[in-house]
Amino acid sequence: MNIVGKLNLMIPWSIFLVHSLLFSLQGSYCKFSLLKRTLRNEFNATRQKRDLLAAETETVSPQSQLHGPFIQSPSPSGGTCPQECLNGATCTEAGACDCQTFQAQGKRCQIVPNAGKERNGICKSWGQYNFETFDGIYYYFPGNCSYIFAKDCSAPEPQYTVWVHNSPQCDGSVYSCLRSISLFFSNQEEIVILGHEVRKEGIRLTLPQTIGNVFFERLADYILVKTTFGFSLAWDGSSGIYMKLTEEHKGKPCGLCGNFNGNKSDDLVIQNIGHYTEDIAVFANSWSVQTLEDATCVPTASDFSSPCSTDTEFSEAIFFKCQVLLQFPFLSCHESIDPYSYISSCMNDLCRMDDDETYCRTVTEYARACSHAGYPVLDWRDDFPACTEKCEDSFVHRDCISCCPPTCTFEKDCLGSNLHCLDGCYCPDGLIMENGTCISVSNCPCIYHGVAFPVGSKIQQECSNCICIGGIWNCTEHDCPAECSIVGNSHFTTFDGRYFTFLGICQYVLVKGTGKDKFTVILRNAPCGQKLDHACIQSIMLILEDDMNKQVTITRNGDVQIGPNQGLNINGDIEIRNLSSLFVQLKTRFGLKILFAKDGERLYIQVDISWKRRTLGLCGTFNGNLRDDFLSPAGMVEGTPQLHANAWKVSSSCFVPVNIPVVDPCNINQQNVGYASLCDIINQELFAPCRAYVNPGLYYQLCRFDACKCGSSCLCNALAHYAYICGKHGITVDFRTHISSCAVVCNSGMVYHHCSSTCEHSCASLSALNVCGPECAEGCNCPDGKYFEESVKFCVPLSSCRCYYKGRTFQSGEILPVPSGSCQCLNGTMKCTETATSSAVRVCPEGKTYYDCRYQVPGLPAAGVNCETSCANLAMNFSCVPPPPCASGCICPPGMAEHKGKCYVPDSCPCTWKDREYLSGEVIATPCYTCICRRGIFSCTSYPCPAVCTVYGDRHYYTFDGLEYDYVSDCQAYLVKSTDNSNISIIAENRKCFDNDIVCSKSIFISVGDMEIYFSETSDKQKSKGQENRSTYQLWKAGYYTVIHFPEQEITILWDKKTTIHVKVGPQWKGKLAGLCGNFDKYTSNDLTTSNNMEVRNAQVFGESWTIGQCKTPNETIKPCEVHQSKFPYAKKECSVLYSDVFAPCRNV
Repeated sequence: MNIVGKLNLMIPWSIFLVHSLLFSLQGSYCKFSLLKRTLRNEFNATRQKRDLLAAETETVSPQSQLHGPFIQSPSPSGGTCPQECLNGATCTEAGACDCQTFQAQGKRCQIVPNAGKERNGICKSWGQYNFETFDGIYYYFPGNCSYIFAKDCSAPEPQYTVWVHNSPQCDGSVYSCLRSISLFFSNQEEIVILGHEVRKEGIRLTLPQTIGNVFFERLADYILVKTTFGFSLAWDGSSGIYMKLTEEHKGKPCGLCGNFNGNKSDDLVIQNIGHYTEDIAVFANSWSVQTLEDATCVPTASDFSSPCSTDTEFSEAIFFKCQVLLQFPFLSCHESIDPYSYISSCMNDLCRMDDDETYCRTVTEYARACSHAGYPVLDWRDDFPACTEKCEDSFVHRDCISCCPPTCTFEKDCLGSNLHCLDGCYCPDGLIMENGTCISVSNCPCIYHGVAFPVGSKIQQECSNCICIGGIWNCTEHDCPAECSIVGNSHFTTFDGRYFTFLGICQYVLVKGTGKDKFTVILRNAPCGQKLDHACIQSIMLILEDDMNKQVTITRNGDVQIGPNQGLNINGDIEIRNLSSLFVQLKTRFGLKILFAKDGERLYIQVDISWKRRTLGLCGTFNGNLRDDFLSPAGMVEGTPQLHANAWKVSSSCFVPVNIPVVDPCNINQQNVGYASLCDIINQELFAPCRAYVNPGLYYQLCRFDACKCGSSCLCNALAHYAYICGKHGITVDFRTHISSCAVVCNSGMVYHHCSSTCEHSCASLSALNVCGPECAEGCNCPDGKYFEESVKFCVPLSSCRCYYKGRTFQSGEILPVPSGSCQCLNGTMKCTETATSSAVRVCPEGKTYYDCRYQVPGLPAAGVNCETSCANLAMNFSCVPPPPCASGCICPPGMAEHKGKCYVPDSCPCTWKDREYLSGEVIATPCYTCICRRGIFSCTSYPCPAVCTVYGDRHYYTFDGLEYDYVSDCQAYLVKSTDNSNISIIAENRKCFDNDIVCSKSIFISVGDMEIYFSETSDKQKSKGQENRSTYQLWKAGYYTVIHFPEQEITILWDKKTTIHVKVGPQWKGKLAGLCGNFDKYTSNDLTTSNNMEVRNAQVFGESWTIGQCKTPNETIKPCEVHQSKFPYAKKECSVLYSDVFAPCRNV
């Protein structure tokens, strides 16, 4: 058996024949004197050739010079040295150790510097007694205790500590002795790794496993430990420890691994003293730790023996075997990893136990070092048949397995603190690992909300049908309705999902449907609350075809009022019914549904797909792009909710709020803070099944805001809204039984349901002869045989149903006072009389005429000032609703339109955008569009335009298409990843500081073609992986920002070296990108598309799909102001500058 190798390039051919014969014999190496002379000659010849190949020896440290001169060349053997020489060195006749054989240093040749250029922050130990520090110092230390392998010594509370537990008795091969390690991370218990078992507090963990921000997994024969703070470790299951740190840890570690400061001369520092020593035993013993198992551990003596005996012939034979690292196939790695320290290790190991297993392990360690540095020696075992590894069925041995191998979940890259690759048994090329089995990519399952679905599985979502193909969901969109909502204290969500709050007291166009079956929904708000500081919904009015005779109004408390001439077919055009004791529903034949809570606190408007791109108003444009949801009647996108809402104001006589600061009501209404604390139920177990579908962050903030505003009722309303949203995903949440103040009391035998309908169980539905549909809502419902009487909130027999009028019930003869007179229920019909109002004659401004409600004027609105023709109404193509009573006052004459107190000919109406007026014919020109004002409306032409994605703080994202969301993570994640063949990616990672959860900066990894650029707060690196696709780029400073520009690709990245990143891409990238910055297709509705092509609504689920490696998922969204309550007053004070005059010019943008 030729255990050394097939090729021996440094041996003359004649000697090679003897060499091959020698190692094929099964006897002693010293059997024949001829072979002895041959080996000795080879030993000396190899020294001479080594001197020609070796790099210039590093200067010995000042400390070592104190102990004697550095030995430059070996002396003939035969002398006696004070201490036995180490690492294959011989004692000269002068009584000194000759260290030149392996370029060792020290009076015992106790350290061997690794002169290779690739250090990469790796410290390692193998075979019990072999160690190499971060800075590249190899030493042999036969200690049998427990030691601090490496520790973060930069802070009182170290981020990490690694102990190595050596076997108390290690008499055989150093690779067969029992060894284990212990890991300690911030605020965590000891984690012990022995063999391939990972235990915490004595309990074996099932891998993969995440503990805090530390991830454990098994890959081939390794246990891998990965973190989010630049630390990783690989344990080979027996003796090998390979630990890597990123550059931000430079100068911070201590222990047997040294200090990682780039200086090889100061690694051997004694613990607690801080002085450098040349004595390996003194150094290593100082880092010993006492454990229960080490009670009898004895420190290693300073004069410990070398494993290699004084038998020169035996040492020469061992060297002869180990020098194979100087030959093919390892030559390609020499420049990166110096082989001499590994030859020293090889001799130390084989001198203890010279067998095939030990020899193969020593050679393996050099091959591993090359792989860890990114220069694997592929298929080296082909030249060492005795070292062939056998693998289980379907696995093959590979010399370079990525530490982040591709999986069915996502193809992840090895970045940061991970070793480049590892060796072991793994799947053949073309196959990937899935649950311990090798499969092809085409057989990968697909993940949906944490559940794996096999290939071919189908999922039907609200707006798409998806089928699993090779680990990716292939989705086909289908017609899908959209919903706009108003909840609580005027919190709006548009059809496309844009959220805003607007406290306006007026009438507004909520939805305006254009084209066939056009309609208008008018929202009427009024002051409410004890202090009249709320804006509550008073009524919702639906008008068909701009015909005032076709209108219906639903008022707060559920009253229904039909148009004045009842031109509306209530059973044909519209169906109105009480779905429950809490909700009334209006449904039309043309795809419009309105669900209105009778307390006026919740309103949901749903339109079907036929209205896509056909809606305007406060509910937005329903085109999948929330960036244009603030489109005004003038045809321009407004910058703030106030400007947007005011543009859709129906009556010009209302108060116009502009830039009203949103004050946290919890600061004002301290008595309601207790109610706000109950909102945390949203983040607890009760709502947990819903969180994967709907991120609770927004709903928690809405709940807290409203609960502080108006206490218990608003708390329950906000929770009910989140439960309603969860119900749309098929998840029922019974929060009312957990919060007693939110319980719904059903009167007179009525029963509460999460989803019920009073259709066919109410007097109102019977009198209206409605045809019941599948719709339902939460609330109370009567049992079979009983009917709900709305006016008394009571279930009555059919014979007891009272007179029903416009959604309400009245006793016969009952009188209903109204502002303009009174109405009386007579014979089931309400007879109303109105009282005219009087008004004093006034003198009007120039151009206006006085309108007296007592005398109607042809061509003028019947409601006077309350319904004056205005430029805004003309832009909306809407004749305003006449709210009774009529208001007398000064108005524009017939044929004129009012605008800010002046009268205009309609063709001269100015346009308004961002609170600025533009005269008719005036042009707004930008690189992205040109708009001209005509008749109060902008006519615009758009051009291809670049887009910008912004990331700032620890969680805030703004996509290319304008979606704003929060995503909390410490993981490396793709901001941008090209979906074509252009091979472009931008990866970012939050970096914490001060040993806590505060994120102080981000690191960026940019890959364009073969060019890779890495930036962190402390360093930057640029390198090219090749020459074929090498991209040119420009790098400069601009103020606080570092700017990286790729002119060929039209990609620019700006980074402030802290937490803000801007990525600008040219228009040619439209539809070709993915990642946390979205897909740049001009639609925000699909920006939250996961890496396996599934659209989701939860930003946290979306973000995690784009992470690299494995990270700990936060159990709940971190709320910094609640975690650090002492800092909240400071934060509130500092952030209030946004409402100051300093930022006033920016507010309307």
